[in-house]
Amino acid sequence: MSFNFTKPTMPRSYAARSDVGSVREHNEDSYLVKTPLFVVADGMGGHEAGEVASNIAVTTMEAHAPKSTSPEALAAAVIKANEAVLRGAQDGTGKPGMGTTLTAAFVFEDEATIAQVGDSRAYLLHDGQLQRITRDHSLVADLIEQGRLTEAEARFHPQRSVITRALGSDPHMQPDLYTLHVEEGDRLLLCSDGLCSMISDEDIEEILLDNPAPAHACDALVEEAIIAGGLDNVTVIVIDPLGDPPSEKDEDDIVEERVVGLPEDAQVAEEEPDAPAAAAAPVAAASTQAAHASKSKPKKNGKGGKHHKPKHKGRMAPFIWALAFILILAAAGFGFYTFAQNSYFIIAENGVVNVYRGLPGEVAGISVSWLESQAPDIDVSKLTPMVQSNLKNGISVNSLDEANEKISEFRLQTTKG
Repeated sequence: MSFNFTKPTMPRSYAARSDVGSVREHNEDSYLVKTPLFVVADGMGGHEAGEVASNIAVTTMEAHAPKSTSPEALAAAVIKANEAVLRGAQDGTGKPGMGTTLTAAFVFEDEATIAQVGDSRAYLLHDGQLQRITRDHSLVADLIEQGRLTEAEARFHPQRSVITRALGSDPHMQPDLYTLHVEEGDRLLLCSDGLCSMISDEDIEEILLDNPAPAHACDALVEEAIIAGGLDNVTVIVIDPLGDPPSEKDEDDIVEERVVGLPEDAQVAEEEPDAPAAAAAPVAAASTQAAHASKSKPKKNGKGGKHHKPKHKGRMAPFIWALAFILILAAAGFGFYTFAQNSYFIIAENGVVNVYRGLPGEVAGISVSWLESQAPDIDVSKLTPMVQSNLKNGISVNSLDEANEKISEFRLQTTKG
């Protein structure tokens, strides 16, 4: 079933913002606002790879935008985007190994369809409570589900950035799909992990409740993520599917319907303030210039809604932040040490199978693993190629008993025949 997209059926109010953050040199996030389609993509693969991958993804989503709320239609567009990213990695448009997350929402009347790949998220604010709609495709999410990691521990896990599904990694990739019924007063949020890795869901909920205007909410979310450290690019889209249309005084808070991040000579249509949303040109905000996608600026008087103000202001703020930073580091260090003490892995080094307590690699140049036992009698060359590959990278196990069971399995493999 397809629809005739007219103004009363479109999301009445929405805004978007992206920022490079405080640490990264380049913004590898891209987003698309082309009502009724909204997309956030977080690229990976380094400069001129991640941003290319995310830009290809949103551009392809725009070209293959669904005509209905059918989950299959949205999934088909995501699959096209995956094919385009794979093709771009091979034809020189990007670089081999590049990829991107993608979270998309197709919002029409009181229905919303969500597609997700990776760890960019979709949230629903309903009856004053924030609900996480999507499930992260990441290593730490798997560990949390297995009961091997808590949400708090996941924040400090050395492999917290490892995702298990992405566009550009598998030609047979399939997105997760969700369908929602939205009501008056509901609010949707799409975001890259630069937001949810820096501030808690509770903080996100508070900001969305404190800022009725979507543009103010976007500004406040990005601002708070940067105050929390801004360790990654951060991109947010806030959508009020059935909210009141912006008043005349808030027209400057509407996302400007223009393309951001394209060549300077790109021709872009401008939307009149009172024009129907369906008639607007697309917003495909990509990469380094995406932070300018909204005309709105934070307003001190909270025009159109209460603007969320950063905490800890005043002359003592630098000292408070310094103390807070030290306390956070201490707590993080303790939590990380506790987690490492209860983790084990098996790895082959110089032809010898070793069992370690802790985590592979180093943190700030310091090893966080301790040798527990060795199995020099196991001939690694006689193990299957897959096992050899896994041992080269390290195999995580839940306990020392499980590690010993694995060692027994490997020993049995090498003695057969």
